[in-house]
Amino acid sequence: MLTKKLTDSPVINALIQQDKLKILAVYLNDDIKSWKEHASIVQSSWIYSRDAEQKINTEGLYNIKQFPTIYLLDKDKKILLKDTTFEKLGIYFSKQL
Repeated sequence: MLTKKLTDSPVINALIQQDKLKILAVYLNDDIKSWKEHASIVQSSWIYSRDAEQKINTEGLYNIKQFPTIYLLDKDKKILLKDTTFEKLGIYFSKQL
């Protein structure tokens, strides 16, 4: 559902086209077949990857409470929004425009 919301969002798409936003979708499970199947619904403009070594989960690199989880980082990779919602992401971007 989140993938569809992001894909259908005019604001998100405009920011991607203007090269002001990049979306990194990281698959955290170790089921490679499922990861490959999910790739078909991810926008080609997104960076679609997986945590092959499972470090995010095993080393606790991020506090992932639920799936999907949204983090917004700035160009220096500083976290601006953590574990946020699509709606809050929209509010953030509307204030930036």
